[in-house]
Amino acid sequence: MCFNPNLHQIIGMKIQDVTPEYVKKMRDLGFQANADQIVGMKIQDVTPEYVKQMRDLGFQPNIDQIMGMKIQDVTPDM
Repeated sequence: MCFNPNLHQIIGMKIQDVTPEYVKKMRDLGFQANADQIVGMKIQDVTPEYVKQMRDLGFQPNIDQIMGMKIQDVTPDM
């Protein structure tokens, strides 16, 4: 999947401090997210570390599930 944000999405990513490194790390984890999904994950503070921690517990969440887990304050300690 090609990552090709439009001008408005680029502005949104800048506002939310989405870096190329963040995009690459999330894509390296297997999330083929579009620009809006990347911004959503950043807004909800979904970090590559959080994803790895949840996967270490046996979860294999998709983009919507990982954001939902973060929104509901699901932590590896629960």
